[in-house]
Amino acid sequence: AAYVCAGWRTAPCPAGIVAASTPSKTMPSLLVLAFTASAAAYNIIPIVRPISPSAQPVSSTPKALAHTQIRSASVTQLRAAAPSMALGLLAPAAKYVLAVPTLYALMSVNEYCTHRWYQHAEFNKEAWMQKIACILTGRKEYKIRGGGHVEHHAETYDDMTLKKDDRWRRTPAAASLDNDRFRGTAFTWKTTGLMTFQMLFSTLPVFHLLGFSLPMTIAILLPGMLLHAAAWNMLHPPMHGLG
Repeated sequence: AAYVCAGWRTAPCPAGIVAASTPSKTMPSLLVLAFTASAAAYNIIPIVRPISPSAQPVSSTPKALAHTQIRSASVTQLRAAAPSMALGLLAPAAKYVLAVPTLYALMSVNEYCTHRWYQHAEFNKEAWMQKIACILTGRKEYKIRGGGHVEHHAETYDDMTLKKDDRWRRTPAAASLDNDRFRGTAFTWKTTGLMTFQMLFSTLPVFHLLGFSLPMTIAILLPGMLLHAAAWNMLHPPMHGLG
């Protein structure tokens, strides 16, 4: 191979070395070499060369083979366990976060049904409901009163105050509310128990799908129903001047 002996020499080049004629011709080659070396030094992409099977170390002993298999299985288990562990920590938190809006939605549907078909006694107007009730009870007719809610509407003015004049007080509707201190504006224990029983038919299957056990579902449902009744009784009677 020929080597370049740079300029500014004071002695003849050794044999086999080609001397550069002038420094000006040698400098560009040196600059290209310097930039190439710098670029190679900052190249962060690793070069992976496949190892031929003949170059790979082979352990022929059963103990070494078993150790290699155990190590490979451990790495595979760790890789599979990482996402599973993350999902395992996320799933319990997610279901508890979803429990509150889910219970609120179910209570809203239940309250709508109770308010429409029980409190406003539309149950008495639905023929198919009447037929089912008569089959289950063995009666020829099954009517409900609605807990005095319809009479409460009749007693209420548009400004939410209650009628107290003698003419109203002599009506059967007003007389039917006399036994109730809150005159149909508050949830009684009977009404709260009825709504809780109704909630079981929707809450149990839905919360089962969310991953809750039966005791945990009851532990969430009962405080929710008590809180609902307490909030209603705290707000509704005072709206009508009753305390």
